[in-house]
This record gives sequence, C-alpha cells and structure tokens, in this order.
Amino acid sequence: METLRFGIIGMGWMGQLHAEVLHQLRSTRLAAIAEIDDARRQAMSARFGVQAYADYREMLADPEIDAVSICVRDLDHLAPVLAAAEAGKQIFLEKPIAATVEDSEAIVSAASRAGVKLMVGHLLRFDPKYRQMRDAVASGQLGDVIHLYARRNSPRTEGPARYRGELPLALHVTVHDLDIILWMLRPHKPVSVYAESVEKLLAPLGTEDSVFALIRFDTGAVAAVESSWVLPAGTPTKLDYQMEVVGTEGASYLSGGYSGLALVSGTGIEFPDNFHQPAVGNVRMGDLRAELEAFASAVLSGEEVPVDPRDSVDAVRLALAIIQSARSGQRVSLL
Repeated sequence: METLRFGIIGMGWMGQLHAEVLHQLRSTRLAAIAEIDDARRQAMSARFGVQAYADYREMLADPEIDAVSICVRDLDHLAPVLAAAEAGKQIFLEKPIAATVEDSEAIVSAASRAGVKLMVGHLLRFDPKYRQMRDAVASGQLGDVIHLYARRNSPRTEGPARYRGELPLALHVTVHDLDIILWMLRPHKPVSVYAESVEKLLAPLGTEDSVFALIRFDTGAVAAVESSWVLPAGTPTKLDYQMEVVGTEGASYLSGGYSGLALVSGTGIEFPDNFHQPAVGNVRMGDLRAELEAFASAVLSGEEVPVDPRDSVDAVRLALAIIQSARSGQRVSLL
C-alpha cells in the first residue's frame, strides 16, 4: 500500500481543514466524507469530488476506506471510534480524545483490541517551536525544571455558544498545553492541581471566561496554566499563546500569535496564523499538515504513531482535575 485512502467523519470547520490536507498529501487520498447536515454534505461532496454519506457507518462498510479522520464534536467521539475500530479502520481522532476518562480509556481499548492504529490530534507536538523547547528539556540543557508557564487566550469564538457549558474551557482549549507540559516532563507525573475560574461574560452560556491552574509535579516543579476565550473582538490575532520553562541551568521562552507577519489596512492590523494551519496559496500547511502526514506515514510503514493515545488520556485526566478544583475551590490530589 503506497497511498492511504481516507474517509472523514464530520465536515465542520476542522473536518474541512482535514479534507484540504488529505486531498493534497501525496501519501493520502480523500475517498469519502460523512456529514449529517444535508446542505453541508452536498456542498463538501461537490467541493472535494468524493462520495458523501449521511451515516458514517455506511462509509465504514466500504472496504476501499483504509483510515478515518474523526472530526465530530468533542463530546461525541466514542461512538464513531468504536465503529471505526470494529470496521478495522486506522483512526486519526481530533483532540481531546474524549470528554471523560471512561470514554477515553474505552477508545484506547477498542483500538488496541481491533489491532488498528489510533492517534489523537495534539498538533502542538508538530510545531517546531514546541518540539525544540521539549528537546532542550529532555536533553538536560536547561537542567532540572523549576517551573513552566503556558498561556492560550483567544477572542470569543463560537465554541462557548455551541457547547453551552457541556464542554468546559479546560477540555476544549487548556488541554493543548496540558499535553505539551506532560510531554515535556514525562516520565515525571503531576501530583496535585489547584485551579480558579472566572465566569462573567460567558456565564449566560454556562461556561467560564478564563481558567488558571497550578500543577505540582513529583519532582517539585510547578506548572502555571492560563486559558481564556474572551479577548476583545478587536484583538489582532486569533490566538495569543506563550510558554516558558525555567530550569536550574537555563530557560526557554516561546511566544506565538503575533507571528512576525503583520497585515495592515484601513480596518486595522492583523497577525495571521502561519504555524498551525495556514493556507499558502491553495495549499494547507503548518502543524495540521505535519501531524496528518506523520499519521499516514506511521500507518503505511507499520511504525508506531508519534502521539501515544495513552498520553491523550493523561491530558484529559488532568483537564478534568482542573475543572474539579475550580468548581470545588479545593486542591485536587492526583496520587
């Protein structure tokens, strides 16, 4: 097999980005899509020139489909993963792996029993900045880690309105940085977390404006994490993110959002994304392309996927502990 034939389940914004990449990679071929919305399904079928299904289970019955990319709502991951595993399809799943630890573990177990590969889309692992920072930590260049700080703030998006409190900020946004922090410090483990949240602007939607957490590790290191999705509408970047690591022998500082490219017009200034999923001409580039290409390469070569799905379970477990602490006002032990 030289080309991996993909089907996509869920053709919302993220599913469409996946479709663009899979349509463009040499190692993959977009063969089909599944989408419950009639208008969107027809539009995406015409746009990409592929077979479209209203029921993803019908698509999974097609023996010509080798792998699936699952881009449905974060709350709805379990059922399509179980069906895909049972059908023997290789599985790429958008993050978070699931909204509960139980569903997360069930997903990992289903893929293992079926003997199919499962990779969760923690795309920051494919950002060269984060990879270089992690290499500096892993090599000992910074010495023993003393503390880490991560920030991920964005203007108001449709996420809070769509989920209306069903999927908290920590699971939808903070989980990006939690995965990176755990990845950087592994094999060391978090032992406790204390968090606070603020509910003002988004309180009518049943969700938080911001969340702040302090995570203690078994080495004594502390990670401070900040997430928000209520930056003002005039914010010139879609994402304001930073990370720093301070160790006994050195430090590393990462910044993003203000990407080094500014577009200025009569309506203001904009800093477009040129890391995660930028469009360069008609080609979708960045971390998203890199992670899908890495998944396809692992499947085609028979190697292990570069993101262990058990790591994804750990990130969800930590995110849920943050939510528990913020709601209870108490420190949560992870031992």
